[in-house]
Amino acid sequence: MDKLFPIFKQRYKCQKCGKTITTPLNGIVDKHCNYTTRIMNLILNIDSIEHTSYKNKAKLLQKEWKLNIHRSTAYLHKKNKYSQYSQAKWKGIKKLLKERNLECSGVYYYDEEFIGNKNQKYARLSLIDANTRVTINDLKIPKEEFTSDFVKIFLQYSLKDLSVYSNPTRPNPLHPLLLPDLKKELIVTDGDNAYPKILKELGVEHHLCAFHKIMNQRTFTWKQQRRIKRKQGSFEYLKTKNTEKINKEKLKGKGKPGRPSKKDKKRNQSLNKIKESNNKNKKYRKDIKKLKQQDKLYDECSTKISEIFQTDTLSSANRKFNTLYNRKQYLPQDISDYLENFKKDKDKLFNYWKMTKYQNKQPNRRILQIHNGKILQRKIHNSTRHRHVFRPK
Repeated sequence: MDKLFPIFKQRYKCQKCGKTITTPLNGIVDKHCNYTTRIMNLILNIDSIEHTSYKNKAKLLQKEWKLNIHRSTAYLHKKNKYSQYSQAKWKGIKKLLKERNLECSGVYYYDEEFIGNKNQKYARLSLIDANTRVTINDLKIPKEEFTSDFVKIFLQYSLKDLSVYSNPTRPNPLHPLLLPDLKKELIVTDGDNAYPKILKELGVEHHLCAFHKIMNQRTFTWKQQRRIKRKQGSFEYLKTKNTEKINKEKLKGKGKPGRPSKKDKKRNQSLNKIKESNNKNKKYRKDIKKLKQQDKLYDECSTKISEIFQTDTLSSANRKFNTLYNRKQYLPQDISDYLENFKKDKDKLFNYWKMTKYQNKQPNRRILQIHNGKILQRKIHNSTRHRHVFRPK
């Protein structure tokens, strides 16, 4: 069993007809399978936790359970069993949701993603409760149908209480738009310009997602850094070629010490080439140094922007942003423009933090011992230590 130890099944023979029957192992081992159901379900469990290759799944099973399963076995088992496994999982999730009777918190995340399937592009729209993490609505449509009007209709229907449609005692429920609304306080979205108008028409407060705000900065920063790396690589290549030329010219004058005479045209030409190449290398070194400083500056800006979203208090977040904003004239132009845009959206970002990240924060208590042996109890509010102030050159 599981290719670790053999098992022997009893075979029975009917005395009347001569037909033989082997002891079935239903629920333990599938027919024509060398591995138990428990082991094969591990493959599906790994896939539900992390989308990794079949080769890595086989390696994990070999390392943790000492099972030498081939990657093709993992693939075939998922292909044959995944739909049945996912349906059973979903039934369990629905049962838990019904038992816990989770109510909508009123704070929701909305986002869309674009996916491809068989040369066809789709848009997947999702509305998720921010506190319970329950998916309120999820819809996949062709990409060409994805418009701001469709987003408005999707949110309008999603924010209605549609539970009557799954109630068998209500055979003829009202039209969705005539049903009562779910609890709705705010919706968190990315920075698309269409969302403020849509949510204002729906009567819902709008806040911005910090992750999307960070990724907006990372996208153009990484693009600039790749460009800097390419320039730096080309200068390094030219510097290497010039160094080879210098060494080649030096070999020509080897064994001829001293300054050459004016009549020695070959040596004078060789020295002029060496001087010219050295000047070029000097310029390349300056350019490389400048590019390294630019790359480092982009890294420092990314770190400082991330720290704004990692602080423990709202006042610390404001202070870190103001410190960076006051030095924007020393920063690259694209970072400076990003900070200007950040300032416009700061209230929508920080107000969401106020409602979620900071509303339940309690001050930590720390016990301090003073010099005369007495114990002093003080409240130390959530705060960060003063770090090095960022001063770009």
